[in-house]
Amino acid sequence: LGKGRRHVTHGMTVGLVVTRLYSTSTSTTSTAAKKKGTQRPGLTGTMGSTGKSLRDEDAPEIIDPVRKMQVLPTDWVRESSYANEEVACLFLSLTPQQGPIVIIPSLSEENVGGHFTLSVYADRPLKDAMMLNEKQNAVLSGSWAAETAGGCHLHAPPFEHKNSWSRNPKFSLTTPTRMTCKITLARCEKPWRSQVAKDSVGCMMGLYVMQGGSDVSRENVIAETTFVPGTEVTLECTLERCAVEDSYSVIPCTYDPGKIGEFMIRVCSESRFDFEAYS
Repeated sequence: LGKGRRHVTHGMTVGLVVTRLYSTSTSTTSTAAKKKGTQRPGLTGTMGSTGKSLRDEDAPEIIDPVRKMQVLPTDWVRESSYANEEVACLFLSLTPQQGPIVIIPSLSEENVGGHFTLSVYADRPLKDAMMLNEKQNAVLSGSWAAETAGGCHLHAPPFEHKNSWSRNPKFSLTTPTRMTCKITLARCEKPWRSQVAKDSVGCMMGLYVMQGGSDVSRENVIAETTFVPGTEVTLECTLERCAVEDSYSVIPCTYDPGKIGEFMIRVCSESRFDFEAYS
């Protein structure tokens, strides 16, 4: 990983993280393979059901590649030292079954833009190499603060006199063409651990998609998730074409109001779209 000299900011270093695209919890290992004792990545020399070494078997296909939102404690991961202002490097020994691999370049400081060059050298041909299209894979971070942690639609009329639901953060989604998309709401487990332990039901997460961005009401909801107690919830829906002034609103919520913390929200589709937080 290299950073152009003209974009160097004094004292700011570059680095990169390498991990598996799919987390252990979403592994596509077949039940049959597990029963026959075929082991997964990193155990070189283990024999598969065909009698071949894992090094000789085909690498897994890249299925529906999306931006990785977080690295779980059970994930395999390697990180460079972030010790140099211009270059970062990692030397890895990998088996094909450890893929697909995702490479995440970054600076030591946040909210700073710039250009970089990423080079990959290997002693064998790469099966695939691609860069995710930013217009088809978008991730934004946000948070529920004391004034914006409004809870779900049950905390609005006719269920309650006060409407705290409408205070939740809102994101604008503009679709130039009719498209099918997946919207994922996620949070990191560790920062939320104590709140979830005290009130697992109140901390459940979900999201709503509404037509238009002005009035937050049940009548405008066109798609929604169930509320789940885990770290991720995903909604797959088909949205019609809309103009910028009539964009869809995506509203992430916890089940009860007053649950404060950070979250991430991802939208991915085969079509182009615009996704941003309401100012």
